[in-house]
Amino acid sequence: MICGAGLSLPVRAEAGCAAFEAIGWKENLASGAKSGLITGGSWRCANTYAAGAGFVSDDYAVTVHSCFDEIFCSDRGFEVGAIYVQVNKDGIKGNFKARGQVLNTDRKSMKVKQVDSDVAYSWTDGEYNEFNTASLLIER
Repeated sequence: MICGAGLSLPVRAEAGCAAFEAIGWKENLASGAKSGLITGGSWRCANTYAAGAGFVSDDYAVTVHSCFDEIFCSDRGFEVGAIYVQVNKDGIKGNFKARGQVLNTDRKSMKVKQVDSDVAYSWTDGEYNEFNTASLLIER
């Protein structure tokens, strides 16, 4: 148990997750150049302390996440309410604590970027993927 400010928080909170077939693309915001459409998978997860979403393909994986609880966040080195965007590509894992921005989002799509980058990553959720779990997508 993690204790503080008169309340106890479990070390691990169960998350609610969903995985989808998805189409993604990236865009250079400085030049306006866009990639072609990329087939992959997307996921969305949340628990009491944090939430995240992402897109995974053979080309790259992008994760956007935010932390809500002061104790949970500070114990892990995150700022409450801040947005973080991680980009993994070419077999190299990106920085999980890179600051980011959500440029656009709705129930089925998202567009995100790292603060220090001109490249935005977008995806649109397709069909719910009952044969894949979000945990498998997150690990990529």
